[in-house]
Amino acid sequence: MSFNHLLADQPQPEIARSAVILGEVHVGAGVILAQGLVVRAHGGAVSIGNYSAVLENGVVIGVPGHPVRVGQRTVFGHRAAIVGATVGDLCEIGNGAILMPGSRLGSGCILGEGTLLPPGTVIPPVLSWSGARRMSSGQPRTRTVSGWRCSASIRPI
Repeated sequence: MSFNHLLADQPQPEIARSAVILGEVHVGAGVILAQGLVVRAHGGAVSIGNYSAVLENGVVIGVPGHPVRVGQRTVFGHRAAIVGATVGDLCEIGNGAILMPGSRLGSGCILGEGTLLPPGTVIPPVLSWSGARRMSSGQPRTRTVSGWRCSASIRPI
């Protein structure tokens, strides 16, 4: 594990004793890696920016072809899974969200609880997206936001 070069007044990362870190993971100042988290980095393929947090029982997996890059001040909820995804600064990722290989989230995004980002999905900056909203029918929902179109299959609750 490597740490960014910390200045004297920057906090050290907080890594829970029960967190499992495999491979070379780059973490910034003030990063929180909570209890039960598993981070697997093959070839230095995981980087977590300053003051970001990955909460309890999450999974982060990065490989050279699909590295994980997390910006600064981004928070992942409990049980979130990040596999080969890129996430910008100041994002909030809900509990149980899953980001698949090649997915990218712009800065300032909010993902709702249980959201699944399929492989290669790109979410532009400053967008709120939820894949677990209550629906009256089981039909796929299509959204258009500023010329950006995305279809998400959402099952009724």
